[in-house]
Amino acid sequence: MTKKWLSVLIPTRNRLHLLKVTLESVFIQDLDGVEVLIGDNYSTDGTREYLKTIERKEVRVILRSGDGGFQENVNELVSSSVGENFIILHDDDYVFLGAFATVKKIIENRGRDYSMLIGGYEFRNFDLSILIDSVQFSDGVLSPSEAFIYFSRGWLMRAPSIYYNRKFASVPFYDVKYDIAADSVAIFDHICRGPVIVVACSLGVYRQSASGMTINGSKSLSWGEASLALARHVQLESRSAGFDRKAVADFIRTIYGPWLRSSIISSIRKGRFLDVGDYVYAYFMVLVGGRAVSWNLKAKVKSTVLRICSKNFGRLGRRVALRGFSNFKSPSLISDTVQLIGLSKISIGELTTVGQGSTLIVNDIMNSSLRIGNRGYIGKNVYISVGDFVVIGDYALIGAGCQLLGGGHAISYGECYRGSRVVSYGRIDLGINVWLGNSATLIGDVRIGYGCVIAAGAYVRNMDLPPMVMVAGSPAKIVKAYNHILQAWEVVNGGIVKSDASRGLPTAVEYLKIIELKGKWICPDDTSFDYRGGFTF
Repeated sequence: MTKKWLSVLIPTRNRLHLLKVTLESVFIQDLDGVEVLIGDNYSTDGTREYLKTIERKEVRVILRSGDGGFQENVNELVSSSVGENFIILHDDDYVFLGAFATVKKIIENRGRDYSMLIGGYEFRNFDLSILIDSVQFSDGVLSPSEAFIYFSRGWLMRAPSIYYNRKFASVPFYDVKYDIAADSVAIFDHICRGPVIVVACSLGVYRQSASGMTINGSKSLSWGEASLALARHVQLESRSAGFDRKAVADFIRTIYGPWLRSSIISSIRKGRFLDVGDYVYAYFMVLVGGRAVSWNLKAKVKSTVLRICSKNFGRLGRRVALRGFSNFKSPSLISDTVQLIGLSKISIGELTTVGQGSTLIVNDIMNSSLRIGNRGYIGKNVYISVGDFVVIGDYALIGAGCQLLGGGHAISYGECYRGSRVVSYGRIDLGINVWLGNSATLIGDVRIGYGCVIAAGAYVRNMDLPPMVMVAGSPAKIVKAYNHILQAWEVVNGGIVKSDASRGLPTAVEYLKIIELKGKWICPDDTSFDYRGGFTF
């Protein structure tokens, strides 16, 4: 068989209407040196009949005799393909015109020294008419430890932008014992094996359809069990890979923590303390890398949890129910009038204050999170609604009445807005020492560099602001930029800001050290004052 540079692998089952669009996006590419393998998992909706009508030299079809599940289908496609690289396209993915040619050119320039190539991608509705969200990278090459940071944030999980180097791939590609977490395990293992090329341009679309998931076949594991297996795997393998321990811990908390906490809270509320012991023991096993196998140890954990909860349920049980095991560090101050929704996904650093009447909402269904740094101040009546994530850096000052809005609802014609699902998940990332004036509004994808000032009443939507700039207006525009050399704010004309280097700005790490030195004097450590009964912890 002629050598191919790329194999396009498309597993499918009973989604012919979506598969046709995916294939159309593939067939308009330059397919010189490309093979297309389609694996049908015993479809009954006419998919098989349609596949038999395709007469293209690049296409091979594998008609499976039974529905062995998504992972087995992919493994057969990988083992049957011959391309030096391969991409796994779900039947609800879409490839942008010219994507294959772009990837081929980059790979030819790079040589064989890469484990995978990852490009930007978009989220759209099933007919591609509405842009829901997008993920973009900067051109470059990441080491495995750097790529793991992207993986831990969930940015390397989408099929239409990931191209695997077969040289680094294992066979079978998916370890079926991980069930619905097998794809995440495969991506993680691939990252560990070599450098990762990242491409700035968008290469494809993940279509969010209402017709069900691509993964087919019975699932023996619940998501909680699968996430536990994934957490253990990453914990063990990351040691030999030399990954940053904090990044690994953050990943475990992100993947496994929400399910674990909700299970513990539910068990305490129902008085099932033995179940709590099981959950605590399971989490302990994750932390030690799955090496704790002593049943005596498990019995001790369960008996200890039972004794503590039984003796202190009135105090401890209520605290657990209210706090949800949130990552609140001591001492911080939360007013008793603050509403916290999605507690298990909210973390608040040291010496941070959240003022009266504020509302912090994290969608407990999505894999979302809200992280507020150290020594920050969030004023009264601040409203934060998390889409994908909201990160507020250290020393942040959020004025009264500010709104940080990450999620948005569908606006399809004729649909009830109130009843429509959330379809946009913005990422709001505030750097170190950012100041939001009273009643400022941030909406969508907003990234604000360190030291920025957002004027009172400003409306900031889908902006990526460099460090040390001042914005104002509705819509917001950059009006000033700080020159570290001159130690002064300069007026910005035409919205064009000088580079960080020409302004003499320090790096983010250097800036944090400067702020920390000043912060010891500026920000008092004493948070003993109260908000009329607020929780200090």
